[in-house]
Amino acid sequence: MTAKPEGFALSGDVLVLGGGPAGAWAAIAAAERGASAVLADKGRVGTSGATAAANTAVIDVAPGSAARRQVIERSLERGLGLAQAEWIERMVDETHARLSQFADWGYAFARDDRGAVYRGSLRGPDYMQLLRRHLHKAGIRLLDHSPAFKLLLSYGEVVGAEGLGRAGAPWTVYSGAVVVATGGCAFMSRALGTYELTGDGLLMTVEAGAALSGMKFSGQYGISHLHATVTKTLIYDWATFSDESGCELDGGDVFEIVAATCCSAPFMRSSTRSHPRSRKDCVATSPTFFFLLTGWGSIPSGSAFQSRCATRARSAASAASRSTGIAPRPSQACSPRATLRRANSSSAR
Repeated sequence: MTAKPEGFALSGDVLVLGGGPAGAWAAIAAAERGASAVLADKGRVGTSGATAAANTAVIDVAPGSAARRQVIERSLERGLGLAQAEWIERMVDETHARLSQFADWGYAFARDDRGAVYRGSLRGPDYMQLLRRHLHKAGIRLLDHSPAFKLLLSYGEVVGAEGLGRAGAPWTVYSGAVVVATGGCAFMSRALGTYELTGDGLLMTVEAGAALSGMKFSGQYGISHLHATVTKTLIYDWATFSDESGCELDGGDVFEIVAATCCSAPFMRSSTRSHPRSRKDCVATSPTFFFLLTGWGSIPSGSAFQSRCATRARSAASAASRSTGIAPRPSQACSPRATLRRANSSSAR
């Protein structure tokens, strides 16, 4: 008879549940302010979650710049009156500061076609491994492969959590604050890295008495080959999209196209024509994307292949479409569902 693994209890100022970028940065921010922190993740911090399996797009605009004003204005416009300028401003300013901090840590940012440093995209595996190293340097206790199952309550306040560690050993962490950063609920999308995004953190918060807000406006869709799970989208910055009938889709941003067509046209035909230098960089940073295309006889130099939309967040396709504020425009040459034109974009994923 196998003995039951012995459990353990910890205490700290802050407990963070979830080891993706949000959880890692939350723990680092707590440590920077002198708080003791514990971070628990159902996988291994640095390799689990959607970001570790992909690249991630970021908005890098300097404080006081015209680009910053444009980003805020566009976000407010797309929010249809529901977004709050204060939170958007905090987001873009914190992102800019953290990217500078990342550069100081030694992260090697990509360069654009002109050779200039480009901070609009982070390589997921490198990004998460660097965060893990600095979690250790900050003295944060990491509980790998230790999913949380229950939030602890005392007089109506959350004071910690319980879960299971490796080999089934139960753990308990008591803390003055708990940050739930366990991701969304996209495990059924078949997108690479989302298999563990089961929404359990959201369920725990509801069971503890929390109310969820804005859930219908948090959908995020990526694009993958029809028969694959890789949703890296940097190469699509040089892509054109068409529907199954061959009619080209219009739009100023790849995510606008996805949001406007994912309900009515779930399968799109894509072709990519990138600058030679950019293509070389893409191959280096997104090898899984190119490996799959080469294996199926489609290389991103002008040949077309079928794509599908895969959710990487937590809500339904209809909610994701409504949240963008992009209304299809009628077209004489195309069917109503094919109304957005693809344009080159400076953003990268």
